[in-house]
Amino acid sequence: MSITEEARGEIAQRVAFSAFAYYPEIHADELAFDLQQEISWCLELAAGQLADEDSHLLRDLVARTIIDPTAYREVLNDILDSLTDDPDAGPDGRGE
Repeated sequence: MSITEEARGEIAQRVAFSAFAYYPEIHADELAFDLQQEISWCLELAAGQLADEDSHLLRDLVARTIIDPTAYREVLNDILDSLTDDPDAGPDGRGE
């Protein structure tokens, strides 16, 4: 199972937005802040499109990227790329 290129781009944008708004003291300043809700919002377009293992991995990476984007942004982008449909790939996934 995989996500569309459109969903991949939207997920990356939402994670970037959430990471930009996040700061360590947010839980004290914004009592309604819920990291799990942020993660769910970021992954809304991927809901039901991924295997459970991929979904759990992506949720973990989204959380880590929101909290520390410098450390995890590249890894998240690599995983998103690996989970994205390749419209040029044939039935065997190799473009043939």
